[in-house]
Amino acid sequence: SQSEIEQNISDIVKMKSVAKLSGEEFSKGEKDLVSQVDEYFAEFEYSVENSILGDVDITARGAKDSIAHGIGRNKAVAFAAVPNVIKNGKIIDYQTNWKNRGYDTVVLAAPVTINDQPYYEGVIVIRDSKTQRFYVHEVITEKRTDMSFETGADNKVGKSGDTSSPSIISLLDKIRVVK
Repeated sequence: SQSEIEQNISDIVKMKSVAKLSGEEFSKGEKDLVSQVDEYFAEFEYSVENSILGDVDITARGAKDSIAHGIGRNKAVAFAAVPNVIKNGKIIDYQTNWKNRGYDTVVLAAPVTINDQPYYEGVIVIRDSKTQRFYVHEVITEKRTDMSFETGADNKVGKSGDTSSPSIISLLDKIRVVK
């Protein structure tokens, strides 16, 4: 319900970081980012349990989808927190039959730390009749800055029926506003 989502947003502000990242995770090297993330997700046997949603698949497909929505250094590093955000994050959005595509979306969010700096990370989970899987993640600084934030997604994503639903960035920004 909307009141539960609003409570979750307030709770996230009070949460301790679910992951402490050095900022060196998934550095450029011999292996590409998707291969590195896939190897990392293999350590979790490609699945993470959320107490409300149940098992969520984390795979290279999700990494590719997330990269296709834009990638920067902090977002690349934040792949390392995806399992913790799925496991310990709070639901901040739920959409049924997303864009009439036959699946629902759930956005989980939690605070994370990258290079001793606080961030909020959001993870979109796609749910259909057969599976639920990690789809896209984003990360924003906990505090507003004067620097523009670049991402592959617009702030609003069109939805059927001429309504719009908030992007993951604008949903994370709601947490920042509460703080």
